[in-house]
Amino acid sequence: MIHDTYTSADFAFRTTAPVTPNTSFLGTTLDFGAEGGNLCGECHAGRTLSPVPVIDGADVTPTSSRYGWHHNPQGVVLLGIGAFEFTGSATINGGPNTHGTLASNPKSCVTCHMATARGDEAGGHTWNMSYGVEGAEGNNTAGCETCHTAGLDSFDDHPFGGSPPQTEILGLMIQLETELVRIGIKQGMTPGYGIHDLETYINQNVAYPANVAAAYANWNLFAEDRSLGIHNPSYARAVLTNSIEVALTY
Repeated sequence: MIHDTYTSADFAFRTTAPVTPNTSFLGTTLDFGAEGGNLCGECHAGRTLSPVPVIDGADVTPTSSRYGWHHNPQGVVLLGIGAFEFTGSATINGGPNTHGTLASNPKSCVTCHMATARGDEAGGHTWNMSYGVEGAEGNNTAGCETCHTAGLDSFDDHPFGGSPPQTEILGLMIQLETELVRIGIKQGMTPGYGIHDLETYINQNVAYPANVAAAYANWNLFAEDRSLGIHNPSYARAVLTNSIEVALTY
């Protein structure tokens, strides 16, 4: 384990190599550079999606109620890959945005996630981007202020395209989830829509149109990313918008 000797000899990263994600259908590797991002990406790369839907392709039958990306697709979202890119009113421009670039050499994910700590509640070695203490909750915006306006109180304080980013992405996710529940692939809506307690179960062993399964996978991608779009707002907005339009046709 790191910190065995408490000298600089054991402070080195355990791995700096590009990551081959479990999501083999992506046909790519995750490479954030050698300064820490690849270490994070070793785990935060999603898991295998099986069966893999093909847009406008044959029906798919998920055999697990936990169909989807599981809990760790942050690296995929940061790089702007992995979603099923439906044609629709939004233009999907894949690839990393500024946040994905920050995850690369030389700054890495620590720029935001290990920013100036708020006691033992957020930042530092907690990696937490939010905190709750004595009934109060807040966002650790110290890392955001490296690039954005100083004095931010929340991640919604920096409008994206005129809208508070997390509020907008949350609204799109609720719209898509509503349609997925109506169609029948999702078991139910998320109670209270707490982003850390999402309802991610589907009705398994049922054949679904490929586009329905792909729309669910897109919802699940951003649900399990847990940033409400902050990791890659333009990608999340476009993918979710077009997924909603597709779901409305079923």
